[in-house]
Amino acid sequence: MVLPTALYTRAVIPSSRWICSKFLSNTSITTRQFSAPAKKVIIIHSIGEDRPGIVADVTRIVTEKGGNVGESRAQLLGGHFSLMMQVDIAEKDVGDLQDQLASGVEGMKTECLESVEGMKT
Repeated sequence: MVLPTALYTRAVIPSSRWICSKFLSNTSITTRQFSAPAKKVIIIHSIGEDRPGIVADVTRIVTEKGGNVGESRAQLLGGHFSLMMQVDIAEKDVGDLQDQLASGVEGMKTECLESVEGMKT
């Protein structure tokens, strides 16, 4: 015998209010408060002779350090490549990021500046 869907649903599945109240009455709820690490927005500026892979190298270093790339601009002029990137990163990782960028991007002079504005979303 096949029952109509509405009748079958009511017969097999109790109301969701009953399920929630039954579940909550048998459960103790513990809450925890988590805090996110302090974030900082910086501007990375790299300039040097153009070569393949500059953007990939800088982005790889940023993401390995846990940073998020926001806006970026790149320009090629007279055989030189300039890259500016807005990066959101944990404040404690800024020094490591600067060190890695200084040594990890071949042929580029790189500096990190504190952003005057926050990240645009």
